[in-house]
Amino acid sequence: MSAVLRGQQRAQRLIVRIPWVLYAGAAAELLPPIVAAARWKRLGVPPRWIAGWSAFLVLGEAITLALAFRGVNNHWVNYLGTPLAAALVLWALAHWHPSRSGRRAVRLLIPVLAALWIAMIILFEDTSTFSVVAEPILGLLVLVAVLSMLVARTMQETGRIRDQSWWWIGIGLMLVFGTTVAFAPAAYILVQQAPDLLIRAYQIRAGLNVAAFLLITGGVLMLPAKES
Repeated sequence: MSAVLRGQQRAQRLIVRIPWVLYAGAAAELLPPIVAAARWKRLGVPPRWIAGWSAFLVLGEAITLALAFRGVNNHWVNYLGTPLAAALVLWALAHWHPSRSGRRAVRLLIPVLAALWIAMIILFEDTSTFSVVAEPILGLLVLVAVLSMLVARTMQETGRIRDQSWWWIGIGLMLVFGTTVAFAPAAYILVQQAPDLLIRAYQIRAGLNVAAFLLITGGVLMLPAKES
């Protein structure tokens, strides 16, 4: 989230008033860690990592917003935080995978994504603006990892899927990273050609973020017992 939009052809920064829905989208990320803190002893390893990931996102949003209000370029926060956030999610997914090979594959993806992220930043990205290559690719790979976990768990599940916390958290994660895949290149184009539409794109993303984190929070709330 940013209150400062930089156009390459503009000599001055364009400061906009942040719509309330952007605050709602950021505030929604607080729900999983708050709920997790209230029932920490009952949570298994995966929900704890997901709560940590959500808290990490809140920290990033706070830093981004603080820099934006000061008129300072804040894109570096995203370039630094995105791979770290993805690693937290992948670590949680690895614990949820029902097979040893699946867990190993997801954990191995973490250093692979880190190396790929660094290479893409060096080769393709301008860190003073939105990511056009690295973030969509990383989001797509995490999205595939989430889908893989959901399919693997669904095939082995003997109870009702809608009663499982991993299902609702997984659906929420798919919404988060699916939005990331679409938003990053769109933002890169809009910030240069149609800054006013960028605000609308942020609002749509924030609305989807609220829905995603409500699903994730619901998954943590419905957890009846400790998972492994």
